[in-house]
Amino acid sequence: MQQDSLSNIFLVLIRLDLKSADKILRPEFRPISDADQTQLIAGVLDPTQRVTSTPMSAIPFSKHEKSGYQGKKNCYNRIIKLVQEIQGRFTNYLLKPYKYTKTAQGEIHEKMGLIGRGMYDLLKSDATKPLQQWLDNILNSNDDRIYRKGKKDYTSPPHVTIITNDFSIPWYWLKNEQDGAFLCEKCSLGIVQLQGALIQNDDDDDDDDENCDGSIYKALLINGNKEIPFIEQELNYIKDTLTETDRRSMGSLVFEPKLVNSADEIGRLVTTCSRSELAKNYNIVHYSGHYSKSEFFVNGEYFNPDALRGIIKNSLLVLDGCSSLEGLDAWADNISSLTSSLINKGGALGCVVTPLPIKSDPIVSKIFWGEFYKKIRIGGGFTIGKALHSARINLRNYFESVDSENPSWAFYQLIGRPTILLGKEKSIDKLD
Repeated sequence: MQQDSLSNIFLVLIRLDLKSADKILRPEFRPISDADQTQLIAGVLDPTQRVTSTPMSAIPFSKHEKSGYQGKKNCYNRIIKLVQEIQGRFTNYLLKPYKYTKTAQGEIHEKMGLIGRGMYDLLKSDATKPLQQWLDNILNSNDDRIYRKGKKDYTSPPHVTIITNDFSIPWYWLKNEQDGAFLCEKCSLGIVQLQGALIQNDDDDDDDDENCDGSIYKALLINGNKEIPFIEQELNYIKDTLTETDRRSMGSLVFEPKLVNSADEIGRLVTTCSRSELAKNYNIVHYSGHYSKSEFFVNGEYFNPDALRGIIKNSLLVLDGCSSLEGLDAWADNISSLTSSLINKGGALGCVVTPLPIKSDPIVSKIFWGEFYKKIRIGGGFTIGKALHSARINLRNYFESVDSENPSWAFYQLIGRPTILLGKEKSIDKLD
């Protein structure tokens, strides 16, 4: 596996709590008070084109700084309040799914728009005008498709990696107009925790980056809860999608999916292979089920995530399930514990996860995961980020075609850099 390094732009959004003992790595999820000394460091780094980069600017939220702090503090706190409102609504919908009506979905979508516009206002200042211009250029682009017909007439969304320490704020929903596009609609997006960006994994083997034989790619599909409707149907569809032959694409990857249903089966995989064999064996690990910040459950059996580390090394991890925590608190907590551990210590290339639970739906699964794994399978330079972007847009367009307000297409996010290629084919960006 490799990274498409041609066009990975870094959007840096770092919250500093100057009075905290841990000023930078773990800000608390709470409103900002007048007693706090808080700043947001924001800017853009483009390693390949300096002209695209913007200066790193400090946006103060505290009365100890220059004038204008009050508006930023209130803006941040409004975002927190809206996040908590969405969180509360989804907690209710989990208990009473029949209340998640078209009207309710529209209200959630509207609140997401308010959050997105609020984040844009949060970043506005005289010092951040270059950043605003950069965001406007992406958010106002007219075409969010991966490519058009014909090799010479394609358009490709830019790779953007958000580096942040504040996962309480859903930066992926950032937008410059309340009714405009989300950032995750307009780019191949990944999110990297600042702590993870600072940590080097010293447990790397030189030969772990190579595929087992250069042609066969393997996927581990874990059914974590047989009682959840449609999970078995969804995993079988993913299996069929990965093994489907696309004769039109000479660069198609050949997959051998393996479906497991118990913790014992996973344990046998770990104990029968060496660490280097495990690291080369599975390119994708897709888990459907129930998890928390420190454990997985496989059909009622507790399963220590540490046991997955050998399997997920150099793999894409997909957590297609429900956290035991609720709402966006679950997102922030999973990132700071489970997901960051599996990426930083376990060596996973990235993790696809949702900040809010999505009800298992065979139609949605077919549209979203079908598109995602189809793009992964056909190769041709489709990075993980581009495949996820294509799947996200595919599901959005489906909901629009059936006059649905369902915003779940905007929930799927990638933790990790979006530039990872599962195959060794040329990047689409290199094609003429």
